[in-house]
Amino acid sequence: MQKQSFDIVGMSCAACAARVDKAVREVDGVNDCSVALLKNRLTVIYDENKVNDDVIKQAVQNAGYKALDSAAKSFAAKADDAEVRAQKRRLILSVVLTLVLMSVSMGPMIGMILISDAAVSALVQLALTLCVMFIQRDYFKNGFKALFHFSPNMDSLVAVGAGASFLFSLFSLLNLHIGDSYSVLHDSVPLYFESVATILTLVYVGKYFEQKAKLKTTDAVAKLMDLSPKTARVRRNGKETVINADNLKIGDVVILKAGESAPCDGKVISGNAFFDESALSGESRPVKKEAGSDIFTASILSQGYIELEAKAVGADTTFSKIIALIDDATNKKAPIARIADKVAAYFVPAVILVALLTFIVWIILGAQFSTALTFAVSVLVVSCPCALGLATPTAIMAGTGKAASYGVLFKSPDAIEVLHKADTVIFDKTGTLTYGKMAVRFIKSQDKALESINLMMAKSLEEKSDHPLAKAIVAKADELKLVSFPVTDYKLNEGLGVEGRIGDDMYYLGGTRYLSHLDIKVLPEIKKQIDDLEKEGLTVLCLIKNKELQCLFAVGDDIKTEAFATIRKLKEENIKTVMLTGDSAGAAEAVAKNLQIDEYRAGLLPQDKADFIKEYQSKGHTVAMVGDGINDAPVLAASDVGIA
Repeated sequence: MQKQSFDIVGMSCAACAARVDKAVREVDGVNDCSVALLKNRLTVIYDENKVNDDVIKQAVQNAGYKALDSAAKSFAAKADDAEVRAQKRRLILSVVLTLVLMSVSMGPMIGMILISDAAVSALVQLALTLCVMFIQRDYFKNGFKALFHFSPNMDSLVAVGAGASFLFSLFSLLNLHIGDSYSVLHDSVPLYFESVATILTLVYVGKYFEQKAKLKTTDAVAKLMDLSPKTARVRRNGKETVINADNLKIGDVVILKAGESAPCDGKVISGNAFFDESALSGESRPVKKEAGSDIFTASILSQGYIELEAKAVGADTTFSKIIALIDDATNKKAPIARIADKVAAYFVPAVILVALLTFIVWIILGAQFSTALTFAVSVLVVSCPCALGLATPTAIMAGTGKAASYGVLFKSPDAIEVLHKADTVIFDKTGTLTYGKMAVRFIKSQDKALESINLMMAKSLEEKSDHPLAKAIVAKADELKLVSFPVTDYKLNEGLGVEGRIGDDMYYLGGTRYLSHLDIKVLPEIKKQIDDLEKEGLTVLCLIKNKELQCLFAVGDDIKTEAFATIRKLKEENIKTVMLTGDSAGAAEAVAKNLQIDEYRAGLLPQDKADFIKEYQSKGHTVAMVGDGINDAPVLAASDVGIA
């Protein structure tokens, strides 16, 4: 199967999009297609053995539109901006002419008589109306063209409504004579020239803002694309040269200096520096990179000098895949948008039919021709904005683009639609609500003056260990710039802790079970202190010197500062919060209590979490799951919306 995108010229509303969609789907060999009205883009998946690009373009042309291939996309993007400027000029001119026309035709109603002769006034109104109709001729050209193709759109409604009013006014004009008073125009020979101009101008105001909205809603994604550098400094054949980033090849040696962005994904082969990776991770804190570190496209070298080997270029880079993900999400339709498209396909013909019935009913009821026509035209005009077909894709585009600017990527519009229905948000604990990094939270020595000495002894014992608790002890000592001492007779006691000789003394460091193992009695107040710390979800390490307890180290995983605001905001929205974790009940209770989470479960395996979510869903809840790590994959898949 082949996937191809085309830019469509001539679409003006959801009915147009539905027409293009229908025409392409009828082509033999087309497996699926999607029309993004706001981006004027058609994406087609087809069997290349049965159909090619030319056949698809012809199908679009037969429907009354034009398809441009990918080579013309850069031109189309520039044309969009130029079209907005041209629309603005046409709008200003139309507004000025319409205001003058309104003054001539409606002025007498407030005592402002600019032209007293009815025939002369009518001719002036005709001339001004023709000017506005010429400026807005696209409505008639596109509208009647679509009508003749039996695929009426919103332009057809405007063209029929304005055209009917114009023809009726033109017919009335023939009944006027030079010398007739202006009052005739408001008594026996009504004209609707000002209605024609007003219809065209007011609807064009909507068109103008719609076009601006199209550009604005794609702006966030465009800004993301601009973060990727357009040039790259490489070393080829021993010489440094600046080339177009599109010409980079895998294996090229790329040179980066302070302030420059990485043009590709690669691995550092020389130098060390700090990078700003916020374009990818959302984290503005500089990240240190050295030989062997991975570098990603669009990350900015804050300071230093780096040489890297290109590992992924062009569309294969992590950054390009993120852009493609966003673009794909905005091309797809949410379920509600698909419903709107189906309705829009029948909407315009239905409106024309209702307008015709309105005219007939008023004639049957004995109304004058002008009155019946007025009501029929009103039905057409009121239906013109096509909010039904534009509101949903506009909201999806705006939401997806805005979210992308904050580093939030939606894989599909379905996720956006379901997310707002979520009444329960379930969180993983470690790495999601907490940092996932153990840290020393509390130190209690028998003699407070000896806290630093005891921490140095603990560091000396733990330096050889790779255990997270050991790393926390060493990190705390390094933070305070404490040294370590040589350790002899070092031994790891599995499930208990470590021991070793420092100087003439024997030291032991481990959990509370070590105390029982060494048959060390502790005072009741110390025992209570240990129990209280463990109830808070902290792991207590005991430093023992020659069978005598010297110090307690309470180690825990800190709660992320933003977690508090997140849970508080969800509660304000009346959304239930739940935490699922494989950690101990004490650790889970402490985090849940601090964050004021509604419910928590501890000691769970990944499958247990998935079962818990299914249980909630069976009760009618819409569940969003927030997690990280491979172990959360089954739970994220089981939830209605997975957030990673």
